[in-house]
Amino acid sequence: MGRPFLALVACFVIGGVAGAPVRALLPAYVEGVVGAPPGFTAVLFAIQLAASGTFAMVAGSLSDRFGPRAIVLAGIPAAMPGALLFATTDQAILIPLAALFGVMTGLQTSAGQGLLISAVDPARIGVATATFFLASTFAGAVGAWVGGVLADAAGYPVVGMVGVALAVVAVITAILFLPAAPEPHARKPISPIQTVEAEGERSGAMASVGYVSVLRSPGMWAILQLRFWPTIAWGIATLAIPLYLFRLAGNATVPGTYALASLGVASVGQFVTGRLVDVATRRRPGLPLELRRLVATISVGLVIASGLAMLSTGNVLALAVAGTAWTTLAWALATTMPPLMRGSSPGGFGRAVGLTELTWSVAMLTGTTLAGVLADMGTVVPFGVATACLLVSAAVAVRFATVHQDEWQPSADVLRHDGAGR
Repeated sequence: MGRPFLALVACFVIGGVAGAPVRALLPAYVEGVVGAPPGFTAVLFAIQLAASGTFAMVAGSLSDRFGPRAIVLAGIPAAMPGALLFATTDQAILIPLAALFGVMTGLQTSAGQGLLISAVDPARIGVATATFFLASTFAGAVGAWVGGVLADAAGYPVVGMVGVALAVVAVITAILFLPAAPEPHARKPISPIQTVEAEGERSGAMASVGYVSVLRSPGMWAILQLRFWPTIAWGIATLAIPLYLFRLAGNATVPGTYALASLGVASVGQFVTGRLVDVATRRRPGLPLELRRLVATISVGLVIASGLAMLSTGNVLALAVAGTAWTTLAWALATTMPPLMRGSSPGGFGRAVGLTELTWSVAMLTGTTLAGVLADMGTVVPFGVATACLLVSAAVAVRFATVHQDEWQPSADVLRHDGAGR
């Protein structure tokens, strides 16, 4: 898939391993070492998500203006402030460190997806997206496991030091091997004067594609809703399903096994989805009917999986199977997002990524908060709320898939400034 893509994946894998202990171990560290209640951990996570979502939009603007590589380089060291969280017990210091970790994570994630979209051949973006997300998730799983082992064997300060060291390696890797995203389909000017004119036209186009323009791009409102409602439901599922499995089984082995199994099945589903996306987008640019129908099918499947989970709260195996289906379909929907963003806003997809990342952060924070409130109101209540959110998403997706193709095509002016559209 090319050197830029492979270098990007390598950087995110190294950085992902370095930063994974923050999410996995911070609750235990805050309670066991800092001596603060779980509510303080929730505050730290909320600050991190808010900062990440806000600066994802900043990263989108900067990526469209200066290119995604520089912004990725600014975000890659995110594991450093994350690792430093384990080096202090002062709550007044933990709060700004969490905020800085969120800021840099927002820059890294948003610009990274922007670089992914621009660096990969449009005909292979589906499989590339699946590979990118899977590598990041795998890195997170490995980092969380290694961090836990190190914390038990050597203490949390060692976890922090290893995280900082790996972050340095990720930065060096990015500097050495992460070139600027190519424009393989760009038109070649026939004279030096035309070269200057073309560069000036491209810079002016990027500067003019602001967030208001991106919001007016074909299908962008639908894409944002397809990111918002399913993520609220997913935030509920990621808390409720493992919790209920633990309560049913009475041990931690069952939810741990469920996490491993659902990860494996979802990985296969991601690659299948990526392949289907590539087939759908190969024939014509924009938002082809085949891609929108795939999104609608996945969205309807999510409603069914959530409904099955709601009916399976009294049986370990049934709930695990429903949760695995939910996980697979949620990852499949996430795999369609970069192709959708490129198809909707090819001239300003950095900002499109920023908007969707902000939407994801707000929705994930909302979902996890709701799950904490609803979990003890009755086993079906969280899944009932999640199913309602997914019904809204499915309605949007079906509408998205049934409107005439021409209404979802980017304008000629926007396509003219996109390398793939030339």
